[in-house]
Amino acid sequence: GNAFMAGSESYYIYNSLNDFITDAAPAYFSYTYSLVPGQPKVFSANLQLGQLGAYLQDEVNINSNFKLTFGIRGDVPTYLKQPIANSAIEALQFPDAKGNLTNYSTGKWPKANILFSPRVGFRWKVPDAKGLVLRGGTGIFTGKIPFVFLTNMPSNSGVYQNGVILNSTASLASLTFNPNPDAYISKFPSTVTAKAPGSFVLIDRNFKFPQVFRTNFGIDKQLGNGFTATVDLLYTKDLNAVKMRNANLIAPTGTLSGLDTRLYYPSTQTGTAKFVNPSVGSVIVLENTKKGYSFSSTAQLSKSFANGFYGSLAYTYTLATEVSPNPGSQATSAWQSIINVGTPNSEELYNSAYSIPHRIVGTVSYRKEYGKHFASTLSLFYEGQAQARFSYIIGGDLNRDGNSSSDLMYIYAKGSDVPFSDFTKTTSGVTTVKYTVAQQQAAYDEFVSNSSYLSKHKGQYAERNSALTPWYNRIDARFLQDFFIKTGETKHTLQFSIDVLNLPNLLTKNWGVKDLYTINNPLTYKSIDATGTPVYNLAEFNKALVTTPYQPDISTYSTWGMQLGLRYIF
Repeated sequence: GNAFMAGSESYYIYNSLNDFITDAAPAYFSYTYSLVPGQPKVFSANLQLGQLGAYLQDEVNINSNFKLTFGIRGDVPTYLKQPIANSAIEALQFPDAKGNLTNYSTGKWPKANILFSPRVGFRWKVPDAKGLVLRGGTGIFTGKIPFVFLTNMPSNSGVYQNGVILNSTASLASLTFNPNPDAYISKFPSTVTAKAPGSFVLIDRNFKFPQVFRTNFGIDKQLGNGFTATVDLLYTKDLNAVKMRNANLIAPTGTLSGLDTRLYYPSTQTGTAKFVNPSVGSVIVLENTKKGYSFSSTAQLSKSFANGFYGSLAYTYTLATEVSPNPGSQATSAWQSIINVGTPNSEELYNSAYSIPHRIVGTVSYRKEYGKHFASTLSLFYEGQAQARFSYIIGGDLNRDGNSSSDLMYIYAKGSDVPFSDFTKTTSGVTTVKYTVAQQQAAYDEFVSNSSYLSKHKGQYAERNSALTPWYNRIDARFLQDFFIKTGETKHTLQFSIDVLNLPNLLTKNWGVKDLYTINNPLTYKSIDATGTPVYNLAEFNKALVTTPYQPDISTYSTWGMQLGLRYIF
């Protein structure tokens, strides 16, 4: 059951506290309730779905040094009950992924396709090379089926729930506060009227759940004298990645002038003119794409010393791309938040937000036993990496697709290239110039020169999730104190632990502090002039024109922490 049913407990707004105390009529009231007979009102869509899986695997020892593992898995979604259809939606036509007009049904789940996942793996201990092991595998993999992707369709189809908003004096006159959320349900329609909602969600009948092809290869080598080297390579290719598309949105027909020549919606294509069916708004279709892949490699060297020392150092390189990170809790918000040069409908392949390209991890540990019943261990853990990826975007809806924070920034080479206008302010009805064009140009040049990403990509469109926050070094420490005794064949250990997280920040407040970007939308879109050229203002930061791309993150993410532990081991 999808419990995303905002307003199901009823919602009141009053003009004043006194109006609430004296039980006056509210200024606003909203309520969402179920239209399905017998269905609990807490569910916007109470669905009956399942997953059936079968798996067959075998291991074959070719010889004492070579083991082969192979198998096949099959997964299929099972739909025990089809959703309720809205005939008004089914009467509308929208272009499919290929551009052909088609009728979508809100009363049918996608086809229950069987997802086959064959795979094979091996482990080979090379007989003529002492301490050398080769291992790897390849195959197709299906994750746990995320049925929540499907629930957006019935939840928004207009036949499972109804939401009412009362905000006029006449409609609110007879209402007083009632702690019973359903006190006024009899005032509202209880039957379904076949009407297409203002926005809704559809599912491609051929939609398949996420599936990837993956292959990996690894090497383990004992180098002698306690040294061990490990190398791992991993490649993944999307076969059925998930994406959202607004099927009601027509492609833009205008082209901007100047250095930024992206497509946009001109004045002849604004409002309902950019919709296939002007009677409705966003119509998000759940579909698949094969675009997207990832690669990672890790090399590690470790050594165990006879006197209780242990050390390891590892480096990981990661590259991961995707068409859509699906950054939202609902289909519409997931679509609106896709950052592209074009509209969110464009299948533009960029870096994943979760792929940190370079990461170094190191560990050093020393354990000492003494007094026949005591042992102390001190460990240090180091991690170095860029903290996060982010995107440089335009502040405002540059391409006029209706989304105000999803347009990637064009990186002008110098401030004099940016079509700035005077930055004005209005006080008591009087408008004055706060920052001139020249001041904004100079501040822009400083901002770009201070940003490693912008300075290296002048004259290009910024790429989604391709800018990195500065490199961050973190050191954690752990101290273990063991007290142990042996009774018979059993060893009893009482272990006390102290973990210090972000040790440098404990030593001084200026160390171990992460950096954040100041703003990621330095250019604020103001208008498009008569020649089709966009006009901007440079954004402000801390009441001044932005010139610094990064700032310290003075928060719990940068401060030190400590954990104390007590463990009994036997």
